[in-house]
Amino acid sequence: MKINRKTIVRVPNKGADMSVSDADGVFIALIPLPAGRYRLGDYMDEVPPGAVVTLDRSVKVIKSIKWVSSQKANGRYQSGANPDFVVSSADREARKLELTLNRINAASDRAERMAKALALVERIPQAPPAAVAVEVIDPAVDVQP
Repeated sequence: MKINRKTIVRVPNKGADMSVSDADGVFIALIPLPAGRYRLGDYMDEVPPGAVVTLDRSVKVIKSIKWVSSQKANGRYQSGANPDFVVSSADREARKLELTLNRINAASDRAERMAKALALVERIPQAPPAAVAVEVIDPAVDVQP
């Protein structure tokens, strides 16, 4: 594979070297490559024209897909959605209702969990209330002082 400025490589954690030699095979330079995944553009600036570049065996060359391209958009992101779309009030009210119902369900679930936990708590027995003596007054008897 021909190595150029657009070649993408993945270098292992220990790093690697890129050796440069001329067309006759005479060694010119050894360029160290840091670990990571990147294009060789900056490192190819140090290579003279017509030189042969070889990479260590540990370096993986990632084939780039030539038909994929990216273009920076001017201004904001254009999604292609209908720019005139406005959320209706019914949608907003339905969402509010859904949130309210979820909040109520969460509160009732919490109350049920607390009631179950309270039922598991051991109670201290208490004496039954003492009987209160009540004097019954018979209305048929006329009491005078």
